[in-house]
Amino acid sequence: MTGLAAVFRNRRNYIALLFLLLVLFVSWFESVAQLADLVWKADIYNHGVWVPVVSLWLMFRSWERVTDSGLSFWWPAALGILVASALWLIGGAAEASILQHFSLVTAIQFIVVGCLGPRAYRLILFPMLFLFAAIPLGQQLVEPLQNLTAKMVIGALGMSGMEFEADGVLIKLSSGYYQIARACAGVKFLNSSLVLGVLLCHLTFSSWKRRSVMMLAAVIVPIFFNAVRVYGTLLLGEMTDASFAKGVDHIVYGWGFLSFILILLIAGAYRFSDRENEQEPNSCKLAVERQNSSTPALILLAAGFLPALAGMWLPGSNLSVPMCLTPTLAPPKCMECGFRQLMPDVATRWIHEAEADLRQAWYFREDAATVMGKTFLYWPDRLGHRLVGATSLLLDDGWQLLGGIDTHPVDVGKAAFEESVIWRQGERRLMWRTYVIGGKHYAHNIDAKLHLAWLRLSGRPAIGQSLVIATDLTSTIEDARIILNRFFVSHPPEALLWPSGEQSWDQGLCAE
Repeated sequence: MTGLAAVFRNRRNYIALLFLLLVLFVSWFESVAQLADLVWKADIYNHGVWVPVVSLWLMFRSWERVTDSGLSFWWPAALGILVASALWLIGGAAEASILQHFSLVTAIQFIVVGCLGPRAYRLILFPMLFLFAAIPLGQQLVEPLQNLTAKMVIGALGMSGMEFEADGVLIKLSSGYYQIARACAGVKFLNSSLVLGVLLCHLTFSSWKRRSVMMLAAVIVPIFFNAVRVYGTLLLGEMTDASFAKGVDHIVYGWGFLSFILILLIAGAYRFSDRENEQEPNSCKLAVERQNSSTPALILLAAGFLPALAGMWLPGSNLSVPMCLTPTLAPPKCMECGFRQLMPDVATRWIHEAEADLRQAWYFREDAATVMGKTFLYWPDRLGHRLVGATSLLLDDGWQLLGGIDTHPVDVGKAAFEESVIWRQGERRLMWRTYVIGGKHYAHNIDAKLHLAWLRLSGRPAIGQSLVIATDLTSTIEDARIILNRFFVSHPPEALLWPSGEQSWDQGLCAE
């Protein structure tokens, strides 16, 4: 059967497929646009640009077999579309874009299998599943890979006999300080290598043993050579100067090094390939069962509008309601506890949250120990005023997060704090942070996001606070923890927060 004849015979399936995909993309246009923007602009996700292109190319290779397989509507796919729409709705309420992107690709899978049928879908199974590789993943791997790279580089420096001092990801050489920054983690290398490894496994290997070796190489090769790259950059900085080393590293990082890794993987895959050139099987006219009932098609068409309903149900992200706020927050004074309250002034310029509706800085001293912090209020959490977000907490005045330090969540009474260390040219501070929503404390931003999502979906105002506290880290991290815990004995976390409940607020300051 010729391609045009097969398309004409299956025109109902193709029209339904195009229509449902159009409804999906229009209904979830914001998610589609955000996904495209991420893979285009963020270098660690650039591999996602060519994933759909490769998938379409692989589908085109099987086009004749698909059209001759006997297309049919498969109504159980409607249940998958329902689940994908529910997940997308939850992701939107929690502002978890990764969940929305996953739901988008999942919905595409069920629309295709629903309109073409399981038999045709099996023929394009790999290129369809390969679309999941376009989802921006790997951000959570940055810190572990950053720490692993630092340990590998420190080990290499030790074996080479160089004099150095190391503090987490911070390395001091004779030419100055070097930080194994987040950009040095090698997530870009790892993502591109993994995606290419999956593709090469499909194209060049039929043995699962060789596929496993290929994927293992796709993980080990970029991690190892990324550590070699960072080590070489430090050596270059020692022999020349840091600015020259960083300039060369940018060129190597952006172009030559990634190309070298990909070429190495491709060459190795085709060198040990066990798959001979496969001839496409001759098109065979399969016995196609005519669908006398239009019920499956109608069920699928009805399910195709579920993404549109989810888009309409999602609470608006630009929520803005009148609010009446207490303009100041006064921490309790304790004359006999040892901590004296001072004017914050310059001491608390190390951190700010531009999106908070209200903020209150405070600064205490006990002998040589200092405790500083800020409380931030979001009333309510809305677009441009997010309690949990990429820009909700910004370090200022040259301070940066320091990775590679043994930190852990801390409990102070009912309050749970996330612990981290920040540094600035020889200075270090131990920082604790907690999110407070409805009187509950959360150390992790994911838990806080889930609580906020539940409030939005249930139609209740998402009101939250963030409490950040820090002390100078002049000796050990355990000594700094003792200082913060001693401070909380006389100044519990609840005393540093605004009162919860609308009845607790004065009516003096109102804003839209």
